[in-house]
Amino acid sequence: MSARIIGIVNEKGGCGKTTTAVNLAALLARAGLSSGTRVLLIDMDPQGSAAKCVGQKPNFPGEGSLGEVLLSDPPGRIPLEEYVQRSNWEGHLDYVPTHHGVMIDAERHMRGLLKRGEVLDRVLRQIADSYHYIIIDSGPSAGVLFWNVLVAAHYAIVPTIPDYINIEGLPRTFEAMERIESEFGRKPKLVGVLPTVYRQGIDAQNRYMAALKKRFGDLLLPPIPQNIDVQEAFGKRVPVYFFNPRAPGAEAYGRVTMEVIKRVKEKAPA
Repeated sequence: MSARIIGIVNEKGGCGKTTTAVNLAALLARAGLSSGTRVLLIDMDPQGSAAKCVGQKPNFPGEGSLGEVLLSDPPGRIPLEEYVQRSNWEGHLDYVPTHHGVMIDAERHMRGLLKRGEVLDRVLRQIADSYHYIIIDSGPSAGVLFWNVLVAAHYAIVPTIPDYINIEGLPRTFEAMERIESEFGRKPKLVGVLPTVYRQGIDAQNRYMAALKKRFGDLLLPPIPQNIDVQEAFGKRVPVYFFNPRAPGAEAYGRVTMEVIKRVKEKAPA
């Protein structure tokens, strides 16, 4: 067993990266209940919202956090597995606690390293054989933490809201992937572009959805509709499926999860 590492990436904030990371990780673990699928959620966003959603205690002091592992010299000196925690959700879903201040320190430290883009990759290699999937949430920036996600990920999902501002910013994320390939000789395989907060029936959104379909074709994932249950579930720190399994957002994330499983298998090395 070697983990399929999926980065949830977009340089723009507010497009649904964390919500997607949390719901995808939870549904992958649930879908694999009978087969014992093990999933690890990594939160590379200094805000730490994904880790808080899966079980991190409020006012976590920072000791035993992901940032400490990234700060270790050389990278990987502190094994990531020492800090892994189990979520209380259905299925085998683990996470690593995170702390804003420690992650900011780690980001500053990593900028000064010779191999600054490969820190997370080296850390995850130590634990990859213990999981079937590793889902990485990323922050809204093009800094060293974001680059580490792109280098470590085998696959990428790019959430975006179908509107002018979000679609206009999409090329920056794909340009970053190309820069990763030119520097490191590899880049994550695109699993798909995921439209989020989609309001069907709104003419402007339908036009932008059509533009996304024209540009990405079969790489466009089933959209996540605008649904208050998604926001309320996130506020209560549970996946939308566990909050209301009949919610349109829950059903949509279920479809996306099944499609991701299929596409990752198709794109996996023979």
